[in-house]
Amino acid sequence: MLITRIALIAALALVPAVARGETPSAMLEKGVFQQETAGDLDAAVKLYQQIVDEANANRRFVAEAQFRIGECYQKQGKKAEAEAAFQQVVALYSDQAELVAKARKELGETEPGRAPNIVSTSPAAFADDVSPAVDKMTVTFDQKMKDGSWAWVTNDDLGNFPKTGKPCFDAAMMTCTVSCTLEPGKVYWVGINEGRFQGFVSESNVPARAYIILFATQSADGKPTPIPANSLEQAKAINARVQSAAGLSIPAGATRLSYVKDSSTGKRSLGGSGHAVLFERPADKDTVIAVQIFASRYGTPIAPAENFHVYLLNENRTVIGDFQFSYDMIERTEEMRWYNLPIAPPTAVPQKFYVALHFNPTQFKGIYLGQDNTAGTSHSFTGLPTKGFKAASDKSDWMVRPVLIGGKAGNTAK
Repeated sequence: MLITRIALIAALALVPAVARGETPSAMLEKGVFQQETAGDLDAAVKLYQQIVDEANANRRFVAEAQFRIGECYQKQGKKAEAEAAFQQVVALYSDQAELVAKARKELGETEPGRAPNIVSTSPAAFADDVSPAVDKMTVTFDQKMKDGSWAWVTNDDLGNFPKTGKPCFDAAMMTCTVSCTLEPGKVYWVGINEGRFQGFVSESNVPARAYIILFATQSADGKPTPIPANSLEQAKAINARVQSAAGLSIPAGATRLSYVKDSSTGKRSLGGSGHAVLFERPADKDTVIAVQIFASRYGTPIAPAENFHVYLLNENRTVIGDFQFSYDMIERTEEMRWYNLPIAPPTAVPQKFYVALHFNPTQFKGIYLGQDNTAGTSHSFTGLPTKGFKAASDKSDWMVRPVLIGGKAGNTAK
């Protein structure tokens, strides 16, 4: 019996971990632990190589495993092996822009610029009354783009795609136009760099962030055409990433509440807890349209495939709204910066209200939230809506700024 058990254990040891049911995500976490905590680079490389060799593994995890193999070899002084690993990232995983940029940097190549953001589109996203007579679509970026390269993408499950001609850029190389033919009473889904199609790139070949031009044409009698909720929800989730990266501009007439400076070196991640700030709004501004946070992501280069939460709560700490945002909206950088998180739908809040955030951080991933340590009086708390809050232990404030407008939601929140 003892011999049988030993033989079974030995047999299991020969079976790759992925084959035994471990997910590439779990394998990656183990590899990161061996690399960064245990310091066993050989063990880390073996784990990463198993992910790379797994035919059905998600490309996000495979690309990161390949990049980390290069990092391990680099620390071991194996220059040729490290260079080969980084070259594999650049050659095989062009759709993983952040990792490709890091690999290029390790190879000593010129660091590509930031990803282009979309400034405006025509038709506008989410319009439900576009004239069927419209004969062109345009998308405008915030930097010069590469000529002759574009990706207008179809998705038949979420909307129609119009008949189109050949796209072209204007003289400034920032606006791309394509002729189109629309029909009355139809919903159209037009993806920009959606999925694996990454044709829109900057002059330095950095792919633009994905964006969806989701719109509907007027019916034959001139009435708006409803856009299905499923399509609307998915398009808004994709577009929110562009809106997050687009800066801190706010609409005319809006008010941004703030207790903090524009920047700070202070930052914290709260394992098993979260951040909250108590605000008091002006009498004429009752509706939150965005929450701005000073933040940066840490952990693995590829963002985890999960969401973080932004809550709005009343003075009694009852949740008014729970809004979720993709982890990859926040960039993995040493430098902290402001991000704009659109609140959809815009939500009414009472005179005093909380903004709370839950990033669910672990040893391997998380988001740092900026902390202004110069605040004379703290308005900040730690905790979660499900567990309660307690006042911050020092005179500091989390770097959070809600943006409000007036009169849109009737000030109905209690």
